[in-house]
Amino acid sequence: MNKDSIIKKLKGFFTFKRSKTNEKKSIFFTWLFWKYIIVNLGLALCLYSIVIFGTRSYLDDITNHESKITLPDFKGQNIEDVKSVLDSIGLRYQISDSIYDPKKPNGTVVVQSPLPSSKTLVSVKPGRVVFFRVSKKKKYVEMPDLKFKTKRFAKVILENRGLKVAFRQKPVNPIFAGVIVEQIYRGKPIEKGTKVLVGSTIFLYQGDPIIEPPVFLPNLYGHTINSAKSILDNMGFKYIAVCSDCLTSEDTLSAKVFTQSPEYFKGRKVGTSKTISFSAKVAFVPQPNMPLPKINTGEINQDNKIE
Repeated sequence: MNKDSIIKKLKGFFTFKRSKTNEKKSIFFTWLFWKYIIVNLGLALCLYSIVIFGTRSYLDDITNHESKITLPDFKGQNIEDVKSVLDSIGLRYQISDSIYDPKKPNGTVVVQSPLPSSKTLVSVKPGRVVFFRVSKKKKYVEMPDLKFKTKRFAKVILENRGLKVAFRQKPVNPIFAGVIVEQIYRGKPIEKGTKVLVGSTIFLYQGDPIIEPPVFLPNLYGHTINSAKSILDNMGFKYIAVCSDCLTSEDTLSAKVFTQSPEYFKGRKVGTSKTISFSAKVAFVPQPNMPLPKINTGEINQDNKIE
């Protein structure tokens, strides 16, 4: 054998030995890997089973999983009767709302939550809170401010709030004729925002203009300011007095009326709601042909004389 043949055989031998060794090492590491995976997976499954089982046992214990109560239908019953039933079967209750219904007695169950087991086919656990909405026969609303509103408007507003209304007449100044001047409840004035029981009657007083018989208009010409005021006061007139050149109290005492409005003429009549205005001057001297009315509390006749 020559030298080259020997070298080739040696290379082949060592290559075969190395490949055998690598193959054994690959098989060894693969087995260890899967063993590690299987062991950890088994541990995880065991831990998961323990947690699930423990949690279910704990929840069953604190929630009375095996204890179930058939929830009755309480609709239409009085809440006082419902209380005793719920106490006896281990349930609690809470009134969540009240519903105005004048046809039902106070405290009648209108709605319950959860619904009864007969409708849901589901039972409840002990200690469950049952919510109720019960009826009430009384309901209160706020009184609106209807002063100076029209009769029609006031009637609609009150009726929309469930209140009854009755109208009365009240003598007033003509400027308030036809509008509401006063609102009364149970004999007393009622202000805006006051709580009123639904179904109550509110009395609204509508302004009725006072029509007074007219009286003869007095002639103030030539009278002093105080004299003219006294005449108008005695007859029930309102008045406005003007004296442009009255600088002192003495001027006011001596000034005399030279014009008035409404203007005087014999036989003229006006209502006492009329406001009389007159003007006076300090140096005014009345003409002798103008008759002067006397100051007295008696009635003034057609000729402007006191009777």
